[in-house]
Amino acid sequence: MKNRLWLSISFCIVSSISFGGDWTMYQGGATHSGYVFGSQNPTSFSLKWQRTLNSSFTLDAPVTGGGKVYVNEIGYFNSPSLYGLDASTGATVWTNTYPSNHSISPASFDQGKLYFQSMKGTSGVGTYFYSIDAATGNLGYKTSFNAQWERFFSPTIVNGKSYVNGGTYGGMMSFNNTTGSTLWGNYTIPQYDQWTPTVVGNVGYSYLGSYIPGLYAVDLTTGANLYRIDDATFNWSGWSMYQVVVPDGVNGMFATNGGRLVHFNLGTQAIDYQISDNISGQVSVANGVAYALRNNGVSAFRVSDGQLLWSWVPGGTESLMTNIVVSDSNLYVGSDTTTYAVNLSTHQSEFSYALSGKYALTEDTLYISGTGGRFAAISTVPEPGTLVAIGIGLVCFSRCRRRRFCSPSKG
Repeated sequence: MKNRLWLSISFCIVSSISFGGDWTMYQGGATHSGYVFGSQNPTSFSLKWQRTLNSSFTLDAPVTGGGKVYVNEIGYFNSPSLYGLDASTGATVWTNTYPSNHSISPASFDQGKLYFQSMKGTSGVGTYFYSIDAATGNLGYKTSFNAQWERFFSPTIVNGKSYVNGGTYGGMMSFNNTTGSTLWGNYTIPQYDQWTPTVVGNVGYSYLGSYIPGLYAVDLTTGANLYRIDDATFNWSGWSMYQVVVPDGVNGMFATNGGRLVHFNLGTQAIDYQISDNISGQVSVANGVAYALRNNGVSAFRVSDGQLLWSWVPGGTESLMTNIVVSDSNLYVGSDTTTYAVNLSTHQSEFSYALSGKYALTEDTLYISGTGGRFAAISTVPEPGTLVAIGIGLVCFSRCRRRRFCSPSKG
């Protein structure tokens, strides 16, 4: 009984630590939910470090892994750079610059490597899928692929494979992360940029517009189309999506468009509800609740039926405009100048910081990358219960190893 107890506690704590670990790709992971396991106490937040990398650039979405944080510059044929920074101090470990590129995507971290795409303008020289060593920035390989004038989100990585937006006239592609070889390309879906596939099981999902707007489901083994859920009321506003679809945690997907929160039911393969109320931006989902920007603030909707649960709006003339990051205690969102931590129970802001932009949230740090090359790391503090649980788990895990309580022979 004692053995099983130690094993159970140790397993739970190790699982908790991994769930609250690194922020490795767009909105945290392959489902892009924006959710991070664990609770924080924003009233105890403090600045770990802040620095300006290059005041001529706005910084893109950061990712973390291997004790470092990585961030790229948003360029336009002006040699953007990708930085590897020490996560604790913010010191530059390495910098790679990509001369005369139209753009480079944010990177994704996996198994000690960074993966990203570059865009020169049209297919050919300069349009590559890259692998570089995350510790040194050294090139592993770069694979040419077809695309034109795209800006990419970070690759979605699952089981040693990357899934990306690619193709001269639109599409989804897959690469082998070890060799860099192209596994397949589906070039039948509409051409948009500013998105990346959302992966659930063996299916890649993308929400795209004209000429046939809807939710596209692609088999990740073969790249073949599985089905499409049409969105007949899609409102065209340009050739960039600026979002990805997000699973609802049951059997559906969320997106926003034209002021609507749209819910796709994967079981019936239809839109089962949509809410029109000046809703926009990237949806985040956690614990049965969907979060989206609405009427200058942020709102929480019940996943099952879309019922509005609560809203928060900053004071004065500020309007919220960033992606939303959610933990078990708070959500993090920003205006054009300020980042806020809003308590999920009281629906009040508990912390603000005078920098806003793109976010990454790990078990102990909130990273904010913004305009003018500004980059900040805010030290976060877990709730006391979380700290106690981690402490107990580590002690139990240590005792398990020393005394072999977990050995099957001791059962």
